[in-house]
Amino acid sequence: MAPIAPFITHCSDSISYEGKKIVIRRGARVVRLLTGVIEPRTLPAYYVAVAPLFRRLDASVGYDATRRVLFVRCAPSAPIRTPEPFQPRPQVAPTTIFTPEPVVTPRPIVTGSPYPRRTPIVVSPPRA
Repeated sequence: MAPIAPFITHCSDSISYEGKKIVIRRGARVVRLLTGVIEPRTLPAYYVAVAPLFRRLDASVGYDATRRVLFVRCAPSAPIRTPEPFQPRPQVAPTTIFTPEPVVTPRPIVTGSPYPRRTPIVVSPPRA
């Protein structure tokens, strides 16, 4: 007996739910476990008999009783490939991007006599 997560999730391609069943897929193999209503966050606490489950998922299982170790060997799944047809280079010519030159803001020209200062200047008495 072992929890579904991380043991079964490591060897499976996908795990989904169909009502009160957990559906575990690996390649063309599909295993359905009647579990009742279960939430994904409780998978580490849900224990199942893993040896028959691994065998149904086409994995070889061995157990060393002296060391209390379970050996699971999953056959490698098919490599992920891009769908056909695949063309590595784009066939469309790149479009020209038009960016206008930024307009330079003119500096203000100040003429005439300056206005008096409107903020008061704090004057402290001289120290003796």
